[in-house]
Amino acid sequence: MIVNLIEFLRTRPKLLSRCGYGIVAAIVIWSLIVIDRQHVHSLLEKIPGFWSFFTIISALVLLILALAWAKTGIETNEDYYDR
Repeated sequence: MIVNLIEFLRTRPKLLSRCGYGIVAAIVIWSLIVIDRQHVHSLLEKIPGFWSFFTIISALVLLILALAWAKTGIETNEDYYDR
């Protein structure tokens, strides 16, 4: 069942990205309605959806760093120990 879901999502990348954008938009709208910004800890928290965008940017930076780290030596040939 999970394989079918993965194949469904793999063949429809636009649907997947639109769902992601929709979730971020829903979080931003929810934060505009629910969260009280009168007692924030920093000026950046007054920006609507700041933590949503901060999370997305942090995840992308972490992904890029992990990929760069993998290229430095974690990803080796399968016959590494045979040589």
